[in-house]
Amino acid sequence: MKSNGKVNLLLIICIVAGMGCSPRAKITIKVVDDDGKSVDKAKVAVYFDEKHNDKGSTDADGLFTASSVSRYSDARIAIAKDRYYESSYTYQFIPMRNDWGKWQPWNPVITSVVRRIINPIPMYAKHVETKIPRTNEWFGYDLVKADWVSPVGKGVVSDFMFRVDGYWKDYRNHDTVLSLNFQHDTDGLLPYTWTPSWDISHSELDIPHQAPENGYLPTYKFYKFRKDNIKTNDCEKSIAFRFRIHRSTDESGTLTYALYGKIRYLKFGGASEEPSYLQFTYYLNPTPNDRNLEFDPKKNLLKGLKSTAEVRAP
Repeated sequence: MKSNGKVNLLLIICIVAGMGCSPRAKITIKVVDDDGKSVDKAKVAVYFDEKHNDKGSTDADGLFTASSVSRYSDARIAIAKDRYYESSYTYQFIPMRNDWGKWQPWNPVITSVVRRIINPIPMYAKHVETKIPRTNEWFGYDLVKADWVSPVGKGVVSDFMFRVDGYWKDYRNHDTVLSLNFQHDTDGLLPYTWTPSWDISHSELDIPHQAPENGYLPTYKFYKFRKDNIKTNDCEKSIAFRFRIHRSTDESGTLTYALYGKIRYLKFGGASEEPSYLQFTYYLNPTPNDRNLEFDPKKNLLKGLKSTAEVRAP
């Protein structure tokens, strides 16, 4: 009871004085690189609310501690250092005020990874916004020509094969699937899930530097379903993809030629009377057997794009 009385008295004093009595927050950021090693002298900015922030640099152990009053239960964190990709993160405190006006937990240690800038390269890169002409049919997309394969477009090689099947009665009643296939069994798609999820963490290089050698799937399906209050949408998940195309092998089955790339932000409308919309951003490394996925936005091999206006680096 005494504690409650003190808190009430403190609130009354703050109201009378016009101080607002926002609780305090404290957080420690530990910055590490791709290999988990501490990164010193990284610039860190922690934004607690519109008026309060704390900025500084990490020490020899990669640590920076920030504290301030805060009206909100989350803190936005931005990290930058030369020769590293910038990273940002939103940390959510427990949304309640206790322990004499402190957001909880008090001074948690949050590890954030900053990826090194190693070797950005020219790539075929484009943000695609198009429509799949018809349902229940396969349509090829040419990544180098950035268009559907003839006769739908000016493309020549079907790097990706798209197809939409299912039904769409209305927004609350539909069951549809987008299939993405490849011409060869050795071609394929490999999912990459962001950790932590995309809605709370972001690095300029959000997909690792290199594509894996193996594990690619020759077909992949995206489901969009809703009936009454039951629904699923695979395109809403925090997921990206690496891909491998144009493969050839020798007599022993050893891979001799392959092109690698990555996809982000894939979305589709669904099977309906109107052509289904399709959106995705792709990056294709033009060098055979090179698994590097670092894109240099100043060297887009697709001419006519407004560099980072349509394709964000990297």
